[in-house]
Amino acid sequence: MARFSPDDQISHVRNSVNIVDVISDYMVLKKAGNNFVGLCPFHAEKTPSFSVNPDRQFFHCFGCGEGGDVFDFVMRQNNLTFPEALASLAARAGIELAPRKMTPQQQKIVAERDALYAANDFARDFFVKSLNAPQASQAREYLKKREMPQEVLETFMLGFAPDEWRALSGFLQGKGVPSHRAEKAGLLVHKEGGGNVYDRFRNRIIFPIHDISGRIAGFGGRVMDDALPKYLNSPQTPIYDKKRMLYGLYQARQECRKTGVAFMVEGYFDVLALYAHGIRNAVATCGTALSPDHVRIIKGYAKKVVLVFDSDTAGINAARKSLPLFEAEKVQAKVLVLPAGHDPDSFVRDFGAKDFLEAAENRQDMIPFLMESAIARHGLSIEGKANVVAEIKEQVAAVSDGVTRSLYIKQIAEKLGVDEAAVLDAVRDAAKTRPKRLPGTVHEEQAKPAEPAPDRMETAILQMMVRCPECAPKVAEKRLIKYFSSNRVRALGLRILEFIQAGGDPEGAGIMSLAVEQDDRSLLARILAHDDPLELPGCMAIIDQFEQSITRRNHAELDRRIQQAQTEGHHDLALRLLVEKNELLKALQVRNLKVGAKY
Repeated sequence: MARFSPDDQISHVRNSVNIVDVISDYMVLKKAGNNFVGLCPFHAEKTPSFSVNPDRQFFHCFGCGEGGDVFDFVMRQNNLTFPEALASLAARAGIELAPRKMTPQQQKIVAERDALYAANDFARDFFVKSLNAPQASQAREYLKKREMPQEVLETFMLGFAPDEWRALSGFLQGKGVPSHRAEKAGLLVHKEGGGNVYDRFRNRIIFPIHDISGRIAGFGGRVMDDALPKYLNSPQTPIYDKKRMLYGLYQARQECRKTGVAFMVEGYFDVLALYAHGIRNAVATCGTALSPDHVRIIKGYAKKVVLVFDSDTAGINAARKSLPLFEAEKVQAKVLVLPAGHDPDSFVRDFGAKDFLEAAENRQDMIPFLMESAIARHGLSIEGKANVVAEIKEQVAAVSDGVTRSLYIKQIAEKLGVDEAAVLDAVRDAAKTRPKRLPGTVHEEQAKPAEPAPDRMETAILQMMVRCPECAPKVAEKRLIKYFSSNRVRALGLRILEFIQAGGDPEGAGIMSLAVEQDDRSLLARILAHDDPLELPGCMAIIDQFEQSITRRNHAELDRRIQQAQTEGHHDLALRLLVEKNELLKALQVRNLKVGAKY
């Protein structure tokens, strides 16, 4: 995506934020020499291949090839347009942006998203104020019974939706929010068969759902009695995607990073109760099953995930379905099963944080947990043992590490008292029917779909200009860049050459501003990430090789044109081309003699 904003404004924002600080808001980075490294948030891996360079202000993943500057990261991670990423980073740096130039389509997208966020902000204010109104006495008493302290109510901005059909819609209308926009934000619902709109949330405790930047993307609502549905959540909107939202992550992100552990619970009140008792690294999905995006997002903050489920059938099924997702993203996940009749909310209120954390120390690996659960249901009769293996074979097959999978197979065979080969055969059969790639996941071996890779020699010319600027005059003298086969790489090469000739520092952060399109920035990040020193003699050898490749390319093109001229009966043209070819061959021979003498 090209960037439509004054270059000095973009540079000012880029130079005012530290890419390491920004990316650290989304994932754990560790110092490694001059760079910082971490597990790539864009593909599954166990060994960190994601590198961030604070001096040149770029990131590059050696595994999947993603790369670019701080704007690219924020755009990719948060699914933003460039103007939105620019505005977000400018706000972070306290910079007031001048009016920016955008395409009509960009203007429409940004304006719509800004308007939806604004509508949600108005709604949050309304819900929070309503919680303190006289008609919310039942809601306040309910929260008191759930032992929700004021600090938690304020931190998570809990509110109340009055038991009225148009309380919120009237408030939003008074704030200038048209009903069609409030409906698009998921706040209002159209009456069936047409007609007026009404409030989606009524007579419910309201839980604002923050995105990772702290903006209100959506809401959850819970009844205070036995009415159904117990929970009601915002629908899918341009700013709310339930498969990417984790309730409480905005508040828990620092503690997750600090401890390296994230507790994944099932309900909003589970998150709040743990937070109230000082356990501030818990998150929850927003009324939906765990998705690959959820796992990919949480792994940026914690190396380990502890799934805290009820010991009922629904909890066991949730664990079974989640294991392949964690395996696909190379995330270590374990299970904490609380005593029967308890969820995290009730457990921590009855026994306290200390007992919860002690229980968490005894968390189980996923496969042993699923095995014990299956045994508890099916027993250890002959039929029961067969059912146990049938129930967990797919989860064992999903374990990516061969040694770990083998040890689990042995453990299952010993526990059930069956032949290990029989369990192995069942797992192998399950593996044959497993999809090669789960929807929404990206594996290490999966290459990023992109246009054909730039020519190796052309990339080498760019690398040597950046890493050995002394060779730039020779590149300019021989006009090598005009022979690049890729228009995109040629344009980038010319900008790099002009930058160096104007006295620009290729070691500084300004180098990234030369890349206009995201693919250019990704290519430039890859070039900069390979920072092995290059000396002038080596660069001259690369230049000679490239000149030879140009000659070979011209030679092949002449052969093609000669053959075409002969086929079409243009004998005079064919003769002239033959003369041109012979002159080219003579020049090549002379040049090879000079190169041989030089080396």
